[in-house]
Amino acid sequence: MTRTLAAAWAAAITAGAIALHYLRLPGRLGDLAANEPAHVVAHLLLYGTLAALVCTWARDRQQWQVFAVVGVAGLVQEACQTVLFGSAMGRHEAFDLSVDLAAAALVVVARRAWLAARRPVRGSDGAPSAP
Repeated sequence: MTRTLAAAWAAAITAGAIALHYLRLPGRLGDLAANEPAHVVAHLLLYGTLAALVCTWARDRQQWQVFAVVGVAGLVQEACQTVLFGSAMGRHEAFDLSVDLAAAALVVVARRAWLAARRPVRGSDGAPSAP
């Protein structure tokens, strides 16, 4: 179920990016959509959410799956945009992909920290220590 949700989320990211190109958002909303810091925050939130979904099935030793799924989804989104909009992949797309992968890294690190905090602390004898 989570894999289906992750695939749907990745497709929605791509569809949303394409729709934003064709929609001419009015006023401040259009200004926000064209703002580069807002663009970066949007990538962090969208691909961070995708990474969190992938973390639900990727085991601790398989965290590469998070980066693989986010990287492929980001690459597909950027490729679709360049094909549909008649441009070439360049430094802007590479920057977007790096932001996507940074979001994945933040999620993986946060998940590991959360899991480590939930593990009981063990004493030298192997028994859980008292709080």
